[in-house]
Amino acid sequence: MTVITTMVNWLFAGLCMQFALAFMEAFAGPALFYLFSAFCVAAIMFVKFFVPETKWITLEELEANLKSGKKLRDLGS
Repeated sequence: MTVITTMVNWLFAGLCMQFALAFMEAFAGPALFYLFSAFCVAAIMFVKFFVPETKWITLEELEANLKSGKKLRDLGS
């Protein structure tokens, strides 16, 4: 699994660097950074609303919550 995530990370980093200069020339200098900040805000919202907090529960409790059909955002409670 680590190999796949590393490959995807390098692929997207390479694509970003491949098209960064062309994007900056087409849309002016700071537009790339505004786009990056928009993706960062979208990532924060995704984590806030879709990634469950499981810090204070055991693996067995997490498994029981999954088997009982709890919603993903309620797994840690």
